[in-house]
Amino acid sequence: MDFTALYKRSPDPRIESVARYIEELSPGAALPLRRAFRPGRLRQVLGHIFLIEVLPSRGDYRFRLAGPQLGALYGMDLTQCRLSGLANPQLREALRQDYDEVVQSRSYRYLRGGYVWADREIRAERLLLPMSNDEGTVDTIFGVAVPDVPDDLLLLCTGAGLPALRTDEMLSELA
Repeated sequence: MDFTALYKRSPDPRIESVARYIEELSPGAALPLRRAFRPGRLRQVLGHIFLIEVLPSRGDYRFRLAGPQLGALYGMDLTQCRLSGLANPQLREALRQDYDEVVQSRSYRYLRGGYVWADREIRAERLLLPMSNDEGTVDTIFGVAVPDVPDDLLLLCTGAGLPALRTDEMLSELA
């Protein structure tokens, strides 16, 4: 994967470290293989990462792994939740669009924006990456969400219930 355009945007150093690791897993134009991914290599963002299983037969997605900081942003542990099961339809549709784009384009998607509740907002950067199985089918989306709030203050800064997502800037490998 080519992250040149991402690096020019000066992402959060934690996002950059994830991109550099993915470059190791996917030299050239290759997609990173899900089986090659080692979460322990990303200790500095471990609580911020998530793995999403692509469920092609149902046109849905399932959160296979969701770090505790992501759970704090959403006000719930997303592990094993299906996207179709999220109660907020606007959030569900925004996430579906992002995930569908990653799967269809077989390219990363970098987003800057915010998690928005009725009375507050937390700015964040998100990076979504396609991962393939041995046959080359995108079967997993690897993601990292890095808010601009320190981890130890995150729960104090979030709002009640599921947030909406606001995207101020979006970049994909194909842009």
